[in-house]
Amino acid sequence: ENLPVPGEDVSLADVVEFKRDKKVQDQLQLLRRWIRKTLAKEKATPAEIGEELADNLSDFKASMEVAQMRYKTERLYTLMTFPLATIERIVKLQFSQLFEPIFTIRKAKITLLEAEMKAPGRELAFLNASIERFGTPADPQ
Repeated sequence: ENLPVPGEDVSLADVVEFKRDKKVQDQLQLLRRWIRKTLAKEKATPAEIGEELADNLSDFKASMEVAQMRYKTERLYTLMTFPLATIERIVKLQFSQLFEPIFTIRKAKITLLEAEMKAPGRELAFLNASIERFGTPADPQ
């Protein structure tokens, strides 16, 4: 019930494109490793596995939501202040700082990627990406 399944309205080309994505392939490997470790250690019932999946996925989503908010805020701030800051730097002859906004946005993106790598439940990033892309039977897009 927790596993995403593409709906009938999803084209095969979309599924193939998703499957070929390098980041998605890495996430799938991480999920497979997590499944092997989890199922090898425990004699868990399907309900217990479902609960653990749901809990870990919820933790991952919450962590990534905060990281996304930080990234979007930093990016918006940089884009909003960029024009005036550029004029100010030119007037003050601070030419070495003209490209600072570009690097600020890049650093924010790096921080977002690092947060994804360290997020609790990151092993389930593939499920999250699948759900975001295709939805689930209980939650069609």
